[in-house]
Amino acid sequence: MKRSFDRRAFMHITATSIGAGALLQFMPFGSTANGSTLGSLLGRRNGESPGPFSIVQLSDTHVGFQGPPDPLGTKAFERAVDTVNALEQQPDLILFTGDLTHDSDDPAEHARRFASFKSIADRLRVKKRMHVPGEHDAALDGGVLFREHFGETHYSFDHRGVHFVALDNVSAGKPVVGAEQIAWLKKDLARFPKTAPIVVFTHRPLFDLKPEWEWFTKDGDEVMNVLAPYDAVTVLYGHIHRPHHATMGTAHNDRREEADSVRQIAALPQSRHPGDRWQWQAEHPLAKRRRAHLARDLRNRGHAANDQRRRLAVRKAIVIIALIAVAASVVIAQTPSTTPRVIEISAKRFEFTPNVVKLTKDEPVTIRFTSTDRAHGLFVKALNIDLDADSGKPSEITLTPHEAGTFAAICDHYCGSGHGNMKMSFVVE
Repeated sequence: MKRSFDRRAFMHITATSIGAGALLQFMPFGSTANGSTLGSLLGRRNGESPGPFSIVQLSDTHVGFQGPPDPLGTKAFERAVDTVNALEQQPDLILFTGDLTHDSDDPAEHARRFASFKSIADRLRVKKRMHVPGEHDAALDGGVLFREHFGETHYSFDHRGVHFVALDNVSAGKPVVGAEQIAWLKKDLARFPKTAPIVVFTHRPLFDLKPEWEWFTKDGDEVMNVLAPYDAVTVLYGHIHRPHHATMGTAHNDRREEADSVRQIAALPQSRHPGDRWQWQAEHPLAKRRRAHLARDLRNRGHAANDQRRRLAVRKAIVIIALIAVAASVVIAQTPSTTPRVIEISAKRFEFTPNVVKLTKDEPVTIRFTSTDRAHGLFVKALNIDLDADSGKPSEITLTPHEAGTFAAICDHYCGSGHGNMKMSFVVE
């Protein structure tokens, strides 16, 4: 008998908050007959049938952080270690989804915080531990310290029939995965059938959870498009300092844009000049003279007609020239007499100047962005502003806002621990 089942819902996930992370229990299929059938089928297709297991996800431990208001930092991580160690059934592995440490402007101090993290993590009874960096770990030095302590920032491995992928969306200093890593991901997944269960873990959300708070990844859509053909994908992330769960199905959007084409056919006016019919008798004695007079009269009429046509053509030319002149004057009148207004915005750690910019709806404007100290970004998704500037390397964009409102702007190039407070607003009236 043929059994039916939902091939996109075979992996069941339950999560229980434990303060600094979550306990995830992966229970493929359950204990039903359909589940057993599907497990055997996937075992033949994938090479290994997924089996039940549990993992712990820990995120944003921020070792080295000492201040309020969140229960972050060294003490919170130590409490999390005690909680995990107290579990009666220990998880198979632990995934750390970034911001293991709190960054420091002093590289030596930051290195000590990495060492402290490793010392505390070594107290865990679970020895299989995997890590990805957060911006506090890797954005300032491009991931140098992270790689010294944990190895590569992106990689993959297999566990109990599930393929795990670690992605780095912080080491570039901006919320991006990057073309090179996406190419690697495509190659890595190409080895597996579309039925293979996949777990991706990274630091920032791969979708636009809240871009104005930097809860997104710029090229996250490209990553999700790579993952979309696979039947069961789970993405784990940190960064937002609170629990969040979202389920996204696969959808095909067919957008068709049709425009009516207009054909304009211009018909030139045509003049008809019917000839006169002259009758005479050829044998009449005056025929020759009359023929001569007739020929002369026809020539005169022809000259008159030509003169009339020439005068008409001149009048038409004058009218056409006048119309062209009027049209040109209208175009000139409608063309702005000045170039777009230029607004200068300057950035430094952790400040924009000015911090409020007013724009006029439907008026073109040029935003010129400069930095006085280091690399900074100016990002406003709603206005399509995405600029980068470094000291002595400005950038600019010309845009025309068509929607009134207040739009938050962020620096999307991580510049240190005060980075989260570096915001400004665009007000379109």
